[in-house]
Amino acid sequence: MIIIKELPITEISQLALIDRAETVQTVYHIVNKKLVKKNEEFVIPSWSLEDNGSHSVPAKIRGMEPDLKNGTLLGAYVNGTLAGLGSIRYQLTADTAQLLSLHVSKPFRRLGVASALHNELERLAIESKAKFFYVSACPTGSAVGFYLSKGFQPVESPHPQLFAEEPDDIHMIKTLKKQVVYSVG
Repeated sequence: MIIIKELPITEISQLALIDRAETVQTVYHIVNKKLVKKNEEFVIPSWSLEDNGSHSVPAKIRGMEPDLKNGTLLGAYVNGTLAGLGSIRYQLTADTAQLLSLHVSKPFRRLGVASALHNELERLAIESKAKFFYVSACPTGSAVGFYLSKGFQPVESPHPQLFAEEPDDIHMIKTLKKQVVYSVG
């Protein structure tokens, strides 16, 4: 069973417990405004605990902390063990929330953890009255494929600041639909 919990921002250091390692087989690129899949193999290592680059835990925390001041951090637990983290910034723009991060530890992939985190982050975005949900996705086949399966599509014009920070990412957006609640009785 997957349990999603809201975490205080001070728990962002839990990121160090997530094993992000992955062997990538395919990547996506935007070519002439079209999403193109390409066979490309490389290894993404686990987070570095040393402060030595953009894929280190300290750098990731520094990058996320300002955005989380107007956001929420979620932890996904399987049998009491942290399996994944996800976060949202409620106002990337006036009508757009941003899926800031979604990381699932290697031993917990393909168990529904990413979907559970995504679904709760989307619910929070809808609750915040956002009309759109934006993600700057790592260009790997697994990340882009996941977001495509959740209804995201590449944007025509990426958010300028996010594109400047992550020009190799696949910038995607989805229109949020209000959830209908039915009552019986």
